[in-house]
Amino acid sequence: MGKTLAYEKQSTIFFYQYYKAFPISVFQDEGTAYFIDNEEDLGGMVTEELGMYRRYKLAEFNYTPCQAEAPLHCGELRYFDEHGVVKSDRLSNLVAPAKTTKDAINTAANPEF
Repeated sequence: MGKTLAYEKQSTIFFYQYYKAFPISVFQDEGTAYFIDNEEDLGGMVTEELGMYRRYKLAEFNYTPCQAEAPLHCGELRYFDEHGVVKSDRLSNLVAPAKTTKDAINTAANPEF
C-alpha cells in the first residue's frame, strides 16, 4: 500500500475543476486532467498530488453514519473558490448503498482499517 496523502480522508469525496496545463511546463504542472488516467505519485523526481491544485477545488463532501439512525448517513458539503470555503450545507438522513453503509460502519468501529 502506498503513502497516505496529507489531505486524504476515508469518508470524504473531493470535486475538482478540469484543468489541463500547457504541454510544456517547467514546474511539472500537469493539471487536474492528469488524474483522469493516472494515480497520484508521491515519490520520485516528480510529484503529482491532487491536493496541489487547491485553486481548482470545487467542493468536498464529508460523511459519517448518523448517530440516531445507523443505516443512514449525515454529512457536510463544502463549496470552495480560489480563496477557500465559501459556503457549506449540512445533509442528513441520506440513504447509502448497502456496501457503503457496511464499510462506513466497519470503519467507524475499527478506525485503523
